[in-house]
Amino acid sequence: MTDIAIRQQLGERARRFHRDGYRLFVVEETARRFYRRRDTAEIRLWTDADVIYLARALDDVNLCGEGRWSASAALGATRLLLACDPLAAGARRRSAGSVPDPRRVAGQAWFTVHGLLYDPARDRYLDPLGCRDDIRRGVLRALAPPGPRPAARLERLLSAAALAADEPLEPDPALLEELRAEPVALTRELLPAARAGLAAVLTARRPMAGLELLGELGALERIIPELAALRGCPQDKEYHPEGDVWVHTFECFRRCRRLPLGLALGLLLHDIAKPATLVVEKTVSFPGHSPVGAAMAGRILRRLGFERELVEEVQFYVRQHLLPKLVRDLPEAELAALARHPWFENLVRLYRADVQGSQGDMARYRSVLRRLAVYHPGLIRRRAVE
Repeated sequence: MTDIAIRQQLGERARRFHRDGYRLFVVEETARRFYRRRDTAEIRLWTDADVIYLARALDDVNLCGEGRWSASAALGATRLLLACDPLAAGARRRSAGSVPDPRRVAGQAWFTVHGLLYDPARDRYLDPLGCRDDIRRGVLRALAPPGPRPAARLERLLSAAALAADEPLEPDPALLEELRAEPVALTRELLPAARAGLAAVLTARRPMAGLELLGELGALERIIPELAALRGCPQDKEYHPEGDVWVHTFECFRRCRRLPLGLALGLLLHDIAKPATLVVEKTVSFPGHSPVGAAMAGRILRRLGFERELVEEVQFYVRQHLLPKLVRDLPEAELAALARHPWFENLVRLYRADVQGSQGDMARYRSVLRRLAVYHPGLIRRRAVE
C-alpha cells in the first residue's frame, strides 16, 4: 500500500471518529516519519475514544498492553498501534464542540522530534509545542521526563539511541546529561525493554551511531556487561590499525544498514571472547576465541531472553566468523557443507563487515569469496551489489 493510500484510508477512519465525537491523531515517531516522508511499517495513534468504540470502528482490534498502547489493529499490511487516553475518553459526555487539547496530547512524548501531531481527518500537521524546528535541524531534545519508573527511564534512553541510529539526530548536551544521570540496573522485569531497544538500534539505518551513543552513556555495558572488557583490549596493529576490540566492534557497523537481527547480534558479539583468550608474546593473539565466543554469546543471549533459534543462529556466526582460517583448514566436504548452510550468506556478510571494520583488505575478502563460490554458485554476483 502506498503512502498516499495509507493516508487516505487513515483519513476515512479519522473522519468516522470525528463524526462520532472522537479524535484520532498520528503521534510520536510516525508523525515525524510522515513529516519527513519516510516509510513506516507501524502507525502510532492517539485517540480519546475507548477500546469498546475501537472494536466497533476498526477491524481486527486486539488489546495489546504494550506500555501506553491500549490496542492494535491492521491497515492492510501496516500495523496500527493505538493509545486510548483514559482521561479524555468517557470523562465527560461528547458534544459537537468538544475537542481535546493538542498541547496535552503532544506533551506526552519524550522528545521534541515526537511533539508533532498529524490530523488525518483534515490532512494537516499540528505543532502546538513548537517542535517542528528541532525536526528540521535534527536536534534531539527532551520534551517530557520519563517519570520515576525504571522501565520508562530505560525505554527513553534506548529510544534516544534508536532515533540516533535511524537518522542523523544529534542529542543536545542537556539531554545527554539527563540520560547519563539515569543508570538503570537491568532487572528481570526490564529484559523485554532492553531486548527491544537493543534490537531497534542494531537493525536501524545507522547502527553505529546508536551503539556509540549507548557506549557513551555506559548503557551498552549495563545490558551486556561482558562488552566492557573489550575496552582497552589490544589487537595486532598490522591487522587492526583502528584500535582496540571495542573500537573494532563499532567500526564493523559503519557501513551496515538494516541488518537482520541475528546477523547484527553476531557482529556485535563476534569478538566477545578476545579479552578472555588474549595472549601477548611477540604478537597479540586470541587462540580459540571463536568457539569460546560462541559459548559466551549463547549465555548472554539466553540471559537476555532471546529465542532459542536466534541464539543458535548468532552462535553459528560467532563460531564460524574466521572465514580465511576455515577456507584454509577445513576439508573439502566440510567446506562444501558450510556453503550450503542456510545462514552461510549472512556469515559472508559478517566477514565483509569484519574486514571493513579493520584493515579493510578487500582483496583478501574477494579471494575468500572466490574460494567459497566454488561451492555456492552466484555468491560473488550477489555480494558484488552490496
